[in-house]
Amino acid sequence: MRKVVVLLFTIFYLVMIISVPIMAVKPDETTTINNYKNPNENGGSPDSGGNDNSLGPPESPGNSGPSKGDESIQPDDPGPSDNSGQQKGKENPTDAPLPPGDKLVPAGSGLIAANENNKKELPEIQGIASDVQGPFASALHLLPPLGESIEDKNSFDRTLVDFLNVTVCEVQGDSCVPEYQFTSQKTNGGLDYIKLQNHHYHVNWITGKGDLEPPYRIHFSVAGLEIGYIEYTMGSYRTVPIKFQIDTIPQIRARVMHEQGSSAMEIAFVLKDEFQLSKEDTADLLIGENFSRLEIGEAILITYELDAQKGAVFLKNSGFSARETYDVLVLVFDIQDEFEIENILANAGYKSSEFLDFTARGSISRFAPVLKFDGSYSGLPMSAQDYFESMLTLTTNPSAGQITWTVPWDGPSPCNVEGRVKVCSRDECNCGMQNNNFSTLSNGEVPTYYQAISDNETTKEGRLRIAYWWFYGFQSYCNSWDVSSDGSHHGDWEKVIVTTNPNRTRADAVTYEFHGDWYTRRYGGFEMSGDRPVVYVGKIGHGNYHSNEISGWMAGTPSHCCEYADYRNPHSNTIWYNTTGNLVSLRGDSEPWMLADQIGALYWYNEQEYTISEWRWGPHISYCDWWFWGCMDWEHNTACGNHPTTYDLNWNTQSCSAEGCGTCCCKGLVYTHDADYNQGWP
Repeated sequence: MRKVVVLLFTIFYLVMIISVPIMAVKPDETTTINNYKNPNENGGSPDSGGNDNSLGPPESPGNSGPSKGDESIQPDDPGPSDNSGQQKGKENPTDAPLPPGDKLVPAGSGLIAANENNKKELPEIQGIASDVQGPFASALHLLPPLGESIEDKNSFDRTLVDFLNVTVCEVQGDSCVPEYQFTSQKTNGGLDYIKLQNHHYHVNWITGKGDLEPPYRIHFSVAGLEIGYIEYTMGSYRTVPIKFQIDTIPQIRARVMHEQGSSAMEIAFVLKDEFQLSKEDTADLLIGENFSRLEIGEAILITYELDAQKGAVFLKNSGFSARETYDVLVLVFDIQDEFEIENILANAGYKSSEFLDFTARGSISRFAPVLKFDGSYSGLPMSAQDYFESMLTLTTNPSAGQITWTVPWDGPSPCNVEGRVKVCSRDECNCGMQNNNFSTLSNGEVPTYYQAISDNETTKEGRLRIAYWWFYGFQSYCNSWDVSSDGSHHGDWEKVIVTTNPNRTRADAVTYEFHGDWYTRRYGGFEMSGDRPVVYVGKIGHGNYHSNEISGWMAGTPSHCCEYADYRNPHSNTIWYNTTGNLVSLRGDSEPWMLADQIGALYWYNEQEYTISEWRWGPHISYCDWWFWGCMDWEHNTACGNHPTTYDLNWNTQSCSAEGCGTCCCKGLVYTHDADYNQGWP
């Protein structure tokens, strides 16, 4: 009996050994996406390690394993976790069996090559994709199944993986709302983040049933630089493999280098050396990367070995302002001489009015006048910007397309804020501003405004003509008699013009202005403090003179501060030496009021373009012209209407005007003193 049992057991054991191999080779009747194998020789493309054209994670069962160097690809990835590179989680359909007869066709293309072994066609992506569009579409290549491009390892840029971003957005009318975003952050296994696979990049978009309805747009960017996109309409929900290449192009190289912290100079060297880019194209790329003009100019001039003159011409043609070009030339070539750098800028095509404010700044400071005020001064210079902000209100006339700045008849209200004070004419007070604090001058708080021209466009001798301006908030009354105008008014601009000799070593002439008239004195005919001319300022009218001769000679009359008659007796503590402490150019918009001051110019306000209309610096102020048992005739003095930003400083101005040209009259009275101070231009 025991022998029979042993014999039966032996027969059973042999049958089992024979039957196991037969069962092992029996083919599975069900083919899934995850088990699909690339039909190319060796189970994949030559460079893919046998998994390059898989439609699920490349290391799915049946594939030959991860590509060399791709150690983080995981087989049978279950889909994104909460921390995956795919920002929005979806149902993962990759384990579902493929329906019988399903074909996988790249959107917009024919069939993928059939499997030569089993003669089956590839499964198809149930969707439609457009051609690549966008600013650098020619550098973006979509591989199957979304595109038809073939891997090209020669032009492929393998260095971008840390800077890539693939965004899937839902098209909603004219907008596209982001739904999924993929980066190279390796926070989860599988292909739910962007990976470098041999000669292309790959990420899986794991879709769900809810993704069937809307059309999508798939955007590709590098370090925030938009490369291109495709339109995609989904036909069935499943994993969508996104495989693509991006070429090496200058724009992307510049962006990545900038993202890595490279300087404009370093980027320029690479663009020239690697891409043989012209200086014009390199400058455009650096501008697009938002480098400063100074950084760009320095990089171009040094990288392309341009001398100062050629560099200035290039920068001018590239849209650099005169100031930007000047800063670059000083940085790269350390040019300090005024004449040298002005000649370079002029030869590059800039006008002297565009660069003198800074090229000649040394001379402008050197010849700024010293102002001597009367010991009993009535009002001192102040900031025009402070006055403008506190006193004036913007007013528009949309139908006429005009804009202006106004102030109520009695001045703004209330009158006890922002430096406003009650100021008085002979017969009336209203709200204004007046500076009587001399320390604001000494401390450099009060600006000396200026504008300058050179003779570069005329005689080319090298001379400068510099206008120095000061603003006074209020001029008090001169005439205390109850007859005639009292002379008071709001807002008061006064100026002095200095003309240098050709080599700019001295002030050759000074033009003194008072009450709208002026006269000119030559070198030797005016007082100097070092290289700086001295100006005597009228006590009440703020007129400017070369001396204090005949001052006060009409005191006690209705005209005691007209023309040369105003008191000009300075004390040692009323001399303003620090006129250089706050030099402010009148060109451009050094202070905001200057934009409003440009009468006739265009001004943009509340999304409408206006023309700046004429306006005055403050309210009117009234006086009684004559009394007879009460005032019989009220008159009004308007505020100053000067606008320095539109003043035409030129080389054709006469050396004197009206009562500045010789002995004449002061409000109808003949001078008893010789007042012929004009000496003409040198």
